[in-house]
Parts: sequence; structure tokens; C-alpha cells
Amino acid sequence: MIEPRSTARARDFSGIYTTLSNWFEIALPGAGRLRAMEGVRGVSVILVFFVHYVGLTKSLLPEDTLTEWSGKALALLGNRGVDLFFILSGFLIYGTLIRKAHDYRKFMARRVERIYPTFLVVLAIYLVLSFAVPSESKLPSDLTAAALLLLANILLLPGIFDIEAIITVAWSLSYEFFFYLTVPALVAILGLRRWTPRSRIVLQVVTIIATVWVSAYVKAPHLRMVYFVAGMMVFELVELKALTRVTSAALDVATIGLFVASLVAVGARWLNGAFALGATLIAFMLLCVVSFRGYGVTYRWLTVSPLRWLGNMSYSYYLIHGLSLKALFFPMTSMLQRTGENAPVFWALLLPAFLSTLVPSAVLFLLVEKRWSLAAPVAKPATVTS
Repeated sequence: MIEPRSTARARDFSGIYTTLSNWFEIALPGAGRLRAMEGVRGVSVILVFFVHYVGLTKSLLPEDTLTEWSGKALALLGNRGVDLFFILSGFLIYGTLIRKAHDYRKFMARRVERIYPTFLVVLAIYLVLSFAVPSESKLPSDLTAAALLLLANILLLPGIFDIEAIITVAWSLSYEFFFYLTVPALVAILGLRRWTPRSRIVLQVVTIIATVWVSAYVKAPHLRMVYFVAGMMVFELVELKALTRVTSAALDVATIGLFVASLVAVGARWLNGAFALGATLIAFMLLCVVSFRGYGVTYRWLTVSPLRWLGNMSYSYYLIHGLSLKALFFPMTSMLQRTGENAPVFWALLLPAFLSTLVPSAVLFLLVEKRWSLAAPVAKPATVTS
């Protein structure tokens, strides 16, 4: 009997889905699985991609046009992707520490295991390319200065300190590691596990408001650390089951609308400084709290499998995608210069450029990050689900 073509296609799709699921589904140790958080990570890396794409194709943007405005807006809102990562880190790390006491050495050993294998592999790739393509190297010609810069990068100092990052995006890792180093001490010294959840929320609200207020008057360094505090507050609100009784679709519409509106407002420069900080904090926190409930439109959109798989390999993607884009556009430099201002080319290259970043990111994830930093994959799904 000849198998119907539609049945054969469905079987092939099921096989592809199962294979991809086996590759990109993960289970993190010590934390209940939040499928929506995987999707939020996926959104974050898509935003970050815009920054580097626009940076490499800005020569195509015609001056004083809608395309130029859109390109600059994409670059600005793309910077918010890192802030969303900070909120998720605050949520996860603080939640782990609040639930129970941890041996500090084991806690930090786990953080090192999570960050360093993938980071060191990518750093090694950058170093090899620094010698292979000297014109793109960030290493000083002086051997001592180069060694000191390399050491500073290995210690994750760029970002918190005014030191150049060899891996451009690695500045954010210094923020992450500083948070890992300090939050266990903060929880222990203040005895936060003995506080009531509402008391901890009050402390977090005061910290966030004070930070936003300071940012309105002072260009203080490292203000983006407040997003970690926002993540801590998200944990408390999720634990208190905030908004779980609200089942209205209007809440999902408002959540998605506020998230998009905050990004547009920041990208369009309608909001700046403290207003931009405050708007993104509220929008990102609401997105997390509403989606982490485990139901609703926001949850369903954020748990679409491809978006979650992208989120699961987000760390590998974050570290390698800039280099992937550089490799794509480096041989095209002269062509782009000859093309000059060309809006259709800018938009036409957007999707192919994004797709080109997925392959090296997936390879890095499967060969390094998943193998050396993450837990074993979750059980294979028996059937294809929507």
C-alpha cells in the first residue's frame, strides 16, 4: 500500500522535530523548568542580534529616511536584550539562594562551570583570528600589554572596569559574575531568608525606585545592575502567585502591548534616561510575571518550540553570533561600500544574516555548552505537540 504523501510529510516532520528536540531541550539543575523563560531568552538574543547587524550594515542606511530611523531604532532597542538577560539571571540566582542556603564554594564552582567552558572556547577562537587577521585584532602590539589584557578578559573584568573586551559582548559577563559574587553575601548578611516575601519586595522596590531616581540626575556607573534587582522581585512575585487569579485575555494584551511599546519608545528615543530605564523595567518584569504563570496568550507565544530552542542555546548564541556576522560581512565589505546607501539591501540581508548565525551557535552549544555546562537532556518527547 502506498503511503499518502501528507502522511509521509507528517512523519518526516515528526522525525525532524524529535531530532531538534533531542538536541535543544535542556533541564537545568536545581530549578523547576519554566518553559516561558526559555522563550524570553530567545526574545533576548533576537534583540541583541539587531545591535550587531545594524553595526555591520550601517553603510547601507540612507540618511534622513525611514530606513535609517528604523535601523538606529533596532540598534537601540537591541541593547535592551542584555537587560532582559539580567532580569532572568536575577530571578534564577536569587531564587536558588532564597529557597535554601548553599555552600559558597560549591555555588561559585557551579557558576564557573556554567560560564567558563563556552567562554574560553570562544575566546580561543578570537585569539586565533587575532593572529590570522591582524587588522581585526584587539590585542596590543606590546607583548606585556597583550598578556595583561588577555588575563583581564579571562578574569571577566571588562565591563565592570574600563577594560576592552576581546569578545565584544563579554562585558556583560562581568556584570553577571559580580552579581554571582555579591548576592550570596547580601542574602546572608541581611538574613533575607528570614524576611517575609513582602518585606523583601519592599526592599527591592525601594532599591529600584532609588536607582531610577538617581539615574535621572546622575550619570552613575553600572546602573544596569538594577535589572538584577528587578529579576529578584520577579521571583518574589512569582512565588506569591501574583496575577494568577487574573485570567482575562486583556492582561496578556496589555503585557505584550507594554513590552512592544517600551521597546519602540526606547528605540525611537521617545523615552531616554530614567524614563527609558523605568519603562523597560516595568514592561520586562510584567512580561516575566505574566508568562511564568504557565497559561495565557503570552505563555503560549513564548513557549513555541523554535523560540525556546533558541533560548536554550542563548549563551552560545550570545557569545558567537557577533563573530558569525563578522565572518559573513567581512568578505562583503568592499561590495557593501560600492553599493552605498541601499535600503532594500539592508532589509533583504536581515533574515539571511540571522539564519547564518544559528549554525555556529548550534555547533558551539551542542559540542561545548550542553556537554560541559548543562544537565543531561530531558526525556525525548513521544509525540509532536503544538
